[in-house]
Amino acid sequence: RRKTHKRDKELVKSWRTRRRTKDYDQIYEEVTVPEKGAAVIAKFREEADVDLPGKGEYYCMACARHFINQENLDTHQASKLHKRKVKKLQTERPHYQRDARSEAPMYSA
Repeated sequence: RRKTHKRDKELVKSWRTRRRTKDYDQIYEEVTVPEKGAAVIAKFREEADVDLPGKGEYYCMACARHFINQENLDTHQASKLHKRKVKKLQTERPHYQRDARSEAPMYSA
């Protein structure tokens, strides 16, 4: 029996990217650079996006998640998952490719 969607690249790609969230380095920049963070918050407050939960009003910057109401946002902020992400943002810097290139020794054969 043949698998039905084995070579359907568009379908497989849509499965992988359906719940795509922001990467750690993007979240780190939003939290640490005040201009970027303020721009993100202003964007959600200015225009109500009906596609987002809670019309985009209730947003956790550390986790890059939207919530339906303030109560759910408060519950999330008291959770272990949120506290771990906040601690990670405070203690760890993201790894960038430019840093890896500058620190790696160049060998010639």
